[in-house]
Amino acid sequence: MDLKSFPSLTSIQQKSLDEGILDPKTNMVIISPTASGKTFAAELSIYKHVKNGGKVLYLVPQTALIGDKLRDFEYLQEEGYQISKAGEDSSDILITTFESFYKGAIYNLDSYKRFGHVVLDEFHLLYDQNRGFTLEKIITLIKEWNPKIICLSATFRKVEDIAGWLKAGVVETDERPVPVYEGILDLIGSSSRSAKDELSKAIYEKVKTPSLVFCATVPFTRSRAKNLAEFIRDMGKGDPVIDISTDDGRINVIDDIKDKMLSRLDRTTLTPSEDDLAMCMAQGVAFHNSHLSSGIKTWIEELFIDQRLNYLFSTTTLAYGFNSPTKTVVLSDVMRQGVHIPVYEYMQCMGRAGRSEKWGAEAYCWVAARSGEQKQHIADNYHAHKLEKAKSHIIYDDYARKSIIELIFSGRFTQPKDIIKFYKNTLFTYQNETAELTLTSFNLNDWLSIHIEWLKKHGFVDQAGIEYRLTDFGKMVVKFLFKTYRNYQLDSFRRINEYLDKLKEEGERKIEPKGEYIYQLIKIMDELRLSKVPKQKSTEVEKFFAGKGISAGFDEYTYYAIAKGWMRNMDLAEIENGFHVYASPIPTFAIELADVLELFKEIAREKEFAISPEFEDFKISVKSGVPLFATDIVQMKGIGREKARKLTGQLSVTLAGRSKPLKTEYRHDR
Repeated sequence: MDLKSFPSLTSIQQKSLDEGILDPKTNMVIISPTASGKTFAAELSIYKHVKNGGKVLYLVPQTALIGDKLRDFEYLQEEGYQISKAGEDSSDILITTFESFYKGAIYNLDSYKRFGHVVLDEFHLLYDQNRGFTLEKIITLIKEWNPKIICLSATFRKVEDIAGWLKAGVVETDERPVPVYEGILDLIGSSSRSAKDELSKAIYEKVKTPSLVFCATVPFTRSRAKNLAEFIRDMGKGDPVIDISTDDGRINVIDDIKDKMLSRLDRTTLTPSEDDLAMCMAQGVAFHNSHLSSGIKTWIEELFIDQRLNYLFSTTTLAYGFNSPTKTVVLSDVMRQGVHIPVYEYMQCMGRAGRSEKWGAEAYCWVAARSGEQKQHIADNYHAHKLEKAKSHIIYDDYARKSIIELIFSGRFTQPKDIIKFYKNTLFTYQNETAELTLTSFNLNDWLSIHIEWLKKHGFVDQAGIEYRLTDFGKMVVKFLFKTYRNYQLDSFRRINEYLDKLKEEGERKIEPKGEYIYQLIKIMDELRLSKVPKQKSTEVEKFFAGKGISAGFDEYTYYAIAKGWMRNMDLAEIENGFHVYASPIPTFAIELADVLELFKEIAREKEFAISPEFEDFKISVKSGVPLFATDIVQMKGIGREKARKLTGQLSVTLAGRSKPLKTEYRHDR
């Protein structure tokens, strides 16, 4: 306490001490609201451990949180302890993400066994399907060397499951340093036509700023932000985000915002989505979603944290790890895809409000109700904090199979007995074995056999005696998943494998630059798709596919935007306007698509296809967004898409119909 200059312990810190958090053999789950002091309760144990010569592993869900924790532990650095995020052997405390630890542990678990104390932050992510799956695998691996474990969570229910699984004590409190008032925005009776105005009016009149407004879908974040910005503008009270004045006191704020946006994007034009964002920002409103580039999303977050935005509309992605001066949270939807938004998600959203007393002594959380049923659901579930039970996600077939091939890939789990031993330590098995009512008895051996047979049938795994091993195809898939950390389905890789088998049966023997490969990969991989602008059709796209007897859907619009727009170095605004696909994420999407093409090439090579030398240029064309003839140019230092577009347009050589790079011609002409 003296090291951090805290005057006294909070309730959760005192309870943790009373329950034995300083005991080196006592595991503990600490559950308390945001900013209640649970992190410092863990720090008390950490300090004792490193003071006694031990080492600590501190795991967080996001890279951005590593910086926060490094700042939290500055006082320990001043005491001479080494805090690291790189994993040097000499570090006393290693801070890293769930995914980075899991990948490292699969490759070399022994390198982590020097850590006698492990802290898992944001433990409530066990509720989340993808992150929860990773978290469960992490804990199961950690249990192998039996360190002291502390789990920190803002919310949790059925905690006896977790306590039993971890053999841990539990400390709970619902005390918050900044109380949150929970209320309902009553929109009952609003017609669909007036609902958008009613929501804007309710937010404007009742909500104190800064306010974080969560929406059920990506399109809602944009449309509702626009509605509120227009409402504020019409009221004549919109605060510009960027405070700039001129000698005559006149300034076009929107143009200034656009200039700053273009500077961050390193472009000369904005997409329609970005234009809408600039209009909103001029009224102190913004939206944050997957249709925007990562650079713009980061900028929006910074502006909101600096309190230069009053309202920020987002999906629930910002409900995790976003530390901001939010005074009011609004959950603007109760339903998502016909299902009630879970209570744990509501609680996580609510936790974004009132995160520090330095931002005020009051906080609010409003939920929009559009019917009597919704109003009752809010009262009975959200406001009653009726949390769902956290369940293992290994129960899902795809997650089960992924975990099996990852274990086999490690080289430590190659026999049935080894794999069974791992799963016996999972929450999945613990919950199955302790379930009060089950229609059928659970048999772990039978469960494993079913999934192993599927993996063998589809070429991921083979068997030599009692040893399982990954095929070359299986190894490529695991390495790809570790590289991307995206939740690709194993079935997608199965279909890529079978597509190549089909090409071989049809007599194809060489992989060359072909747009058909891009189209088929987009169709095969459901996760590899751009978002289409709702209710709009492109005559050009529709006509192109109609000529091939294909009805244009999301896959077709994605393919056309990439192959006929991006790879021809078309401006992103032109792509969005012409093809009605949200274009801002295309640069990131293209990198991912290029990675998939690399995997496709390697699987083909393993099947003894010849690989055209031009295929590498094809991948560069996809990744960089330039035609094949400009792939050499775009790789030159300081040359991006826009400069490449200008340079190739000024060359004296004829480019029409050309497919190969023209580095020699470029050097001659320049």
